[in-house]
Amino acid sequence: MSGLPNILDGRLKNRELLSEGRLARALAALDGDGEETRLIGGAVRDLSLGRPPGDFDLATTALPEIVMKRARAAGFGVALTGAAVGNQQLVAIGLLAATLQMVTHTEGMLRELGRVGRESIVSFPNFAHWPNRLHVAAGRMPVTRVLPYQWYDTPNIRVGTYADFEVLAKKDGLAIIDAFGIQAGKAVRTWPNLLASVAVFKFQRA
Repeated sequence: MSGLPNILDGRLKNRELLSEGRLARALAALDGDGEETRLIGGAVRDLSLGRPPGDFDLATTALPEIVMKRARAAGFGVALTGAAVGNQQLVAIGLLAATLQMVTHTEGMLRELGRVGRESIVSFPNFAHWPNRLHVAAGRMPVTRVLPYQWYDTPNIRVGTYADFEVLAKKDGLAIIDAFGIQAGKAVRTWPNLLASVAVFKFQRA
C-alpha cells in the first residue's frame, strides 16, 4: 500500500489525462526520437492524491530548439520564460494555465503570451485570500492547500494577489476579458480578492 489513493503498484490508476487532451498532445510532441519527457511537479502530487491538477509541468531531455520545433509542429505556441537556462512554456492555442508564482520573468512571459496566443489564461494562488491575511496578521506565513509549503522549502519565488494582477495587466497593456476567483472548486465573482484562494484571468493583448 502506498497510501496514495490513485497509485497502484507504483503507477497511476487513472491515466486518462495522459492519453487525451492537451497534455497527451504535449507528451506525444516532445517524447520519442531518443528524447524522454516526463510529467513533474505539483501535478504528480495532485494526480497521486486523486485531485484535479491545476496545471502541468513537463521535464524533457530535448534541447530548447527541438522543444520549440516539435511544439510548434503540434500546434502549440511557445513562450520563452527562461531562455538563459533553456526553459519554455508551451501555450495551447487560446489557453495557458500558468503558475505565476514560480515564473522568474513574469512580465516578459505575459507579454509573450499576449503575442503568441489569441487569448490566454493564467491562474495563481491569491495571497489576499482572507485566511492568508489572518496568518500574516498573526505573524506567520500561510500554509494552505493552495500554498502547501513552509516558507523555507517553497518552490514559489513570489506571491501576489488578484488585485495585483489587475494592476500589472493594465501596466503591460493586457486587456482582461474575464476574471474570477476559485474557492472549493466553485467560481467566485463577488469580492474574489478576499474570498477566493485562486485567481483566474483570461486576457489578450490590448
